[in-house]
Parts: sequence; structure tokens; C-alpha cells
Amino acid sequence: YIGAGKIRFVYHDFPLTNIHPNAFLASRAGRCAEELGNFWAFHDELYANQRQWSGQANPVANFLNYGERAGLDPRAFESCIRSDRHAEVVTANMRLGMALGVPGTPSIMIRQGSGIARRLPSSDYNTISTAIEDALAAMAGSTPSGGS
Repeated sequence: YIGAGKIRFVYHDFPLTNIHPNAFLASRAGRCAEELGNFWAFHDELYANQRQWSGQANPVANFLNYGERAGLDPRAFESCIRSDRHAEVVTANMRLGMALGVPGTPSIMIRQGSGIARRLPSSDYNTISTAIEDALAAMAGSTPSGGS
């Protein structure tokens, strides 16, 4: 869908700071990884090792290790993590998620044009695919595929 130009994928931070005290820093580190050109590799390391860093007093050393494994420039990544460079955008994304009623992560939302986003009840492939097909059909003026 994305490669064909049919949809656009937008990722927003929604750190669950009430459950995970290091989530805000993890979101900022993800933004640093994006800035350095390898968000998804860092994202995957972060989620694969969540139990390791989530309860630590200071997970920066872990994040730097994950960044290195993701191929990020170590000096630039450390400089970014130790700054507040992305705190404003992460905070704005948290506020957006709260305004949209996001209950937790992951949450998948579909929005047609400038319409209001609707949250999908599940993040499994079939649910997402059906919702995308229905939205594309509605935008084209044809009948939906019969999904959710």
C-alpha cells in the first residue's frame, strides 16, 4: 500500500510514562535514531530488549549499545540522547494521543483524507488490511470489502 502510493504511514510517539518510567527517554532516543537515519533498526532493538532497560534508573548505556548495533554514529547518537532535542515533539505526540483517546501501544488508526481517525480494534494484519481496503474503497466511492 505504501510503496504503491495508496496510503501514508505516520508513526507517533506515545510513551506510556505511567507504566514505563524510561519510555519518554526511549522515544527521544528513537527520534535521535531517526535523525541519524536508522529508526527502525533502533526501534527493533529497543522493543526486543524492553525488559532489560525499562526498569533501570538510567538506561542511556543500554540505548547507546542498541544504537551501535543499529549502525548509528556513536558520538552523534550519544550527543542527541543526552540533549533535550526531541522532548518537544515527543510531548506533542503524547498530547495528540491523549486527545485521540489512544489507550496504549501499539495502536493503529486509520484516517481518510482530513476526516477523524478511527482506532482499529486489533493490530493484526487482516484487521489493518481490511480497514485500509475499506477506506480506499470509500474514498473511491465504491463499496467496501465487507470488513470491519
